[in-house]
Amino acid sequence: GWKRSTAEDFARSTSYLHAWCRGVHPPREALQTMSKVDAAWTCADLAKAVCDELVAQGRLKKTPTFIRKDREVKYTQVFESAKLDGTKMNSLDGRAVEVAVRSATQGEAWVGDILKVLKGMMDSTAAKDTKCEKSPEIQNMRE
Repeated sequence: GWKRSTAEDFARSTSYLHAWCRGVHPPREALQTMSKVDAAWTCADLAKAVCDELVAQGRLKKTPTFIRKDREVKYTQVFESAKLDGTKMNSLDGRAVEVAVRSATQGEAWVGDILKVLKGMMDSTAAKDTKCEKSPEIQNMRE
């Protein structure tokens, strides 16, 4: 039967395929593809990380490359408008990120995918938090 391995057991395998063939599922942390947000990231860095995750999830095509580059530019513009960079992402909760992104967009269909990725990059407690402490930027957006 199938069994869940520890990270150490899985690391001893020569590859994911080798472990899978032995009937060992990789540990959850080995399957994690999302990176945490680096405080030094610019809006463009954040957009690149979001695009990387969307490609990993199969929600954005890797080729032709102009599609990916177009999305990166679009997301960078959204993040610049929302003033979302690495430092800001690390200071907000999930609701505040959603408010910032939705305020900077026109209700496009792809916004939901972006929000899922952004919240997945956050600390799990912050991503689920909906208190949305009102930072000066958010207060200004509402006025």
